[in-house]
Amino acid sequence: YPRKLRRLTRILSETGFLNNNKPTDKGLFAARVYGENTILVAEATWLGWFEGLTAEELCAVMVMLAAEDRERRGDRQARGPRRYPTPAIAQTARLVRSLYFRFADMEKDLDEPNLRSPSHDYIDFAYRWSSGDQLDRIPLPANVDIGDAIKAMKALYSLLRQLEFALRQAKSPLTDVVSRAVVLMERDVIKRTY
Repeated sequence: YPRKLRRLTRILSETGFLNNNKPTDKGLFAARVYGENTILVAEATWLGWFEGLTAEELCAVMVMLAAEDRERRGDRQARGPRRYPTPAIAQTARLVRSLYFRFADMEKDLDEPNLRSPSHDYIDFAYRWSSGDQLDRIPLPANVDIGDAIKAMKALYSLLRQLEFALRQAKSPLTDVVSRAVVLMERDVIKRTY
C-alpha cells in the first residue's frame, strides 16, 4: 500500500490536487465528489468546461462520467460515428475524453489504473430524459435494456447531487445550472429523498 499511495500522491500532486502532501482548493473540491471518475469531474469543472452548457447539456456530458458502457463485440466503426444532441455537447464530450486519456496515461505510466473510460451509451438518453421527453418515447441505446438505462440515470442523478453540494461549498456560479440539472433528473423513477 505505501507504494500505491506514493504513486497516487504523485498523480494528485502533478495535477494540482495536492501541494506538499496537503490538498489544494481543487483537491478539497474533488474530495466532495465521490466516484470512479471524481478526478475527471473535478478537473473539468475546475477548468470551466461545463460553464455555458444548459442543464440538459450538462446532464448529457455528466452521464459520460457517471455511467458505464455495456460491453460490445467489434469496434466503434461497426457502430457508426458518434452523434451528439448539440454542438456544445460534442465539444465538451471531446474535451472530457481527452482529459480521460491524459489522466489514464499518467496512471498507466505509474502502473496504477483507476479511471473508467467515459461512457457514450447514454448521452442522448440523458439529454432527452432531462429535456422532459416521455420515458417510453426515449430510444434506448443499442444493446441496452430499460433497467440499465434507469441505472445510468440514477448514477447521473447521484453525481449531479454531489457536484451540486461541492459547487455550493465553493460558491461557484455553476451551482445554478447544476441545481437545475438535478431538478430535471427528478422524474419518473428518480425522486429526491431526504
